[in-house]
Amino acid sequence: MKITIAERLRPFSHLPGASCVIPWSSFKVQAFPALLIFENLNTSEKHEYKLGWKGPVNEFTLELDLEKGVVWVYGKTLDGHRRICIEMQEAGIAIDKTLIIPGTRLMPHPIERLSLGMSKKLDWELVLRRQEMAEILPIWFRLGQMVPKGGTASLFQECDKLDVTNLYLKLFLVGFEGILTPRLADTMHQGIVSEKILGSPLILLTEGAKYIRALFFKESEESWDFLPCLSPEFHAGRFVQLTTKAGDKIDFEWSKKVLQKVVIHAESDREIVICLPKPLTSCRLRSSLKEKGRRHFLEKPLILRQSQKLFLDRFEK
Repeated sequence: MKITIAERLRPFSHLPGASCVIPWSSFKVQAFPALLIFENLNTSEKHEYKLGWKGPVNEFTLELDLEKGVVWVYGKTLDGHRRICIEMQEAGIAIDKTLIIPGTRLMPHPIERLSLGMSKKLDWELVLRRQEMAEILPIWFRLGQMVPKGGTASLFQECDKLDVTNLYLKLFLVGFEGILTPRLADTMHQGIVSEKILGSPLILLTEGAKYIRALFFKESEESWDFLPCLSPEFHAGRFVQLTTKAGDKIDFEWSKKVLQKVVIHAESDREIVICLPKPLTSCRLRSSLKEKGRRHFLEKPLILRQSQKLFLDRFEK
C-alpha cells in the first residue's frame, strides 16, 4: 500500500512582465523578453540583468519549477530557441550556473506534498480565471516551504470548514501577483481588504503553508488529527512525506471526504491517539501488507515502535 502523487507542480506564464519567487531564496524575478528584474522581498534591493535576446520573442515563457526548485525563462528569438535557468545556489543567484547576485540560500530540507485531485495544465492566466483553490493550495503549500520564514500574519485565522475556500480565495486575490508572488498591498484595488501587511510579503507564503497544512493534519504530543477542517471542495486528495514534530513520516489519502489509507513510519516508541471526523470509530491495522490485520478502535491509543511501518485502512463507523 504505497501512496504517491503523480502530478508535478510547474506553473508557468506567457505574459511579459510576469513574476515569481525564486525557490530557496527571498528574491523574486520579473521576466521580460530582454530583461530580468530581481528584487529581494525582505529588503527591496533590486538588480537588473539584460538577456540580450533579439525580438520579437515568440512563445515567451516564465516557468516556476517547484520540482527542481529553479525558474526557467525561454522563448523563440530571432536567433533561435533560448532558455536560461535561474536558481539560488549557496553563494547567491545564478543564471546557467554563473553567479550574478551574491546572497544566502535557504538550507534545503524535506518537502511535504499535497494533492487535491487537480491535474489541469498550470497556465497561470487560466489558473487565475478558474480560481479553484483545489488547484492553487498545493502550489501555495509547496512554495511556502521553500522560502525563508518572515514572522506571522493576522490575515490568517482558524475558520469553519465551509468558509475555507472563500477565505483563501480572498487572500490569494489580494496578497499575490504574477505566479504566487506575494505583495504587501492590493495593487489591483479590488476592495476586498483595506489593511496593509507589515513586514516581509514572504509571510503570506510561509504562514499560508502552515495554515494550509492545518486544514488536513494537526498534532499534539498525544494525538494526530486527520482532516480536522476538510472543506467540501476538497473531497479527495493525498498528503505525502508529512513529517511530525517527533520525526515520524506519514502518507495518507482520502476520497468522498472520508479517510481511506494511512501509512506511518514511526520514529520512536510511544502511544498516539488517532482522531478522525465523526462518525468513524475503527480501522484495519497491519504492520505488513501480507497480514490479514485486525480491527483497531480509535478510542484506544495506537502503539508505535521505532522504525516500524504501520498500515491503516478500511475505516468504518
